[in-house]
Amino acid sequence: MEKLLKDALTKTKQAEVYWVEEETLPIKFNSNQITRINGKKIRGVCLRVIDKESRLGIATATDLDREDLINRALLSARYGDKTEIKFPNEKGSEVQCYDPKVANLTAEEMIEQGQSMLNTILEIDSTIKCDLVLSKNIQKVKILNSSGLDINYERTNFTISITSRGEDGFGEFSDFDIYSKHFVFDRSRLERFVYYHQLGKKKFKVKTGKMDIIFNPGAMWPLLYRVFAGVNGMAVNKGITPLKDRLGEEIFSPLINIVDDPTYPWGLGTTPYDDEGSVARRTSVVENGILKSYLFDLDSAARYGTISTGNGFKKTLFDKGIDQQPATYVSNFILLPGESTFDQMVKTIKKGIIVNQVMGGHTGNILAGEFGLNIGSGFLVENGEIKGKVMDAMVSGNIYDLFKRVTMVGQKLQATQAVFYGFGYTPAILVPELTVAGSEK
Repeated sequence: MEKLLKDALTKTKQAEVYWVEEETLPIKFNSNQITRINGKKIRGVCLRVIDKESRLGIATATDLDREDLINRALLSARYGDKTEIKFPNEKGSEVQCYDPKVANLTAEEMIEQGQSMLNTILEIDSTIKCDLVLSKNIQKVKILNSSGLDINYERTNFTISITSRGEDGFGEFSDFDIYSKHFVFDRSRLERFVYYHQLGKKKFKVKTGKMDIIFNPGAMWPLLYRVFAGVNGMAVNKGITPLKDRLGEEIFSPLINIVDDPTYPWGLGTTPYDDEGSVARRTSVVENGILKSYLFDLDSAARYGTISTGNGFKKTLFDKGIDQQPATYVSNFILLPGESTFDQMVKTIKKGIIVNQVMGGHTGNILAGEFGLNIGSGFLVENGEIKGKVMDAMVSGNIYDLFKRVTMVGQKLQATQAVFYGFGYTPAILVPELTVAGSEK
């Protein structure tokens, strides 16, 4: 890598070499039976250059064929955008993102953990069929650049995702979590899982109208993703977000506090540096409802006239990989917990829905904050009592209205996953009088 950087600098103004080795091992159970172990290990190198005309180029490879990489990066720069970025050289602090227990987990140990989970569930309900995935990920990263940065670090992730099957064979209820350390679902969590699965056998339809909605963490990502889209430095620079020029303004309820925190202990996106070598920092995005900061990678920060917030990642809503040009994305996007318990929220509802999972979160006018979400898994609440599963309904609105009207924020954080990848952590929230489209006549 050092030789690659040195050779690249004979032909260009600035250069950065990013190397990664990543190992993933998922263990999958279908209908309570183990069906697949499909581990993979990849490695690659990415060279970014800024040529003498200040144009940014990128090239990737799976080996260090220096001449080929440099020529391809220079060719890319010839047609690349002009940039004013300077690669960083700042030493970060240690964060809790690597668990040796995860790194050393064997397939046999993961199978044993999965089978133990299923055995506990079957003790509670011997008829239940579950699809279960346990997955571990180990990532080793090294970054060198022409500013003198020379860093390397390791990260781990451990994921548990479980879905019960209904009588029709489709998913009934799901639970999910992800951390950079090893964890288990304890018996009380599995009892809750079975409780909601059994509630799913009672089906209800609702009429179109206004209803109180509890968004559980599994259904929160489309809402939080629209907040992220609004504070994305790239969107701010282009003037395509409703939050442009609104720093310091009250945009949400005072109950809403949102941070992007790559230092969050054992978080799914915890890291000492972003993928551009910028030091990872906790950024307060919304504080007591007031917009405090946008999020930036190096390029969007330079265009805005500020410094990176450490949010340059090779990741988007749908893809991630070494061949991606770093762009503004989240680390751990966190809606901070409030003071309400879940039971307190339920008790306040005369008629409403607990939304556990949604479909269609990636569609609609995201930048405008609009959403129309099919309720994949939701439960009817009447007079403070959970009655059963809601069928064929959707909820819609706009997050710039919704987050102003939040009346209760839960105490317990849980991971929320955006499409394919973990997005951050959030408690449940209660929003009164949202528009629900139902199928009952």
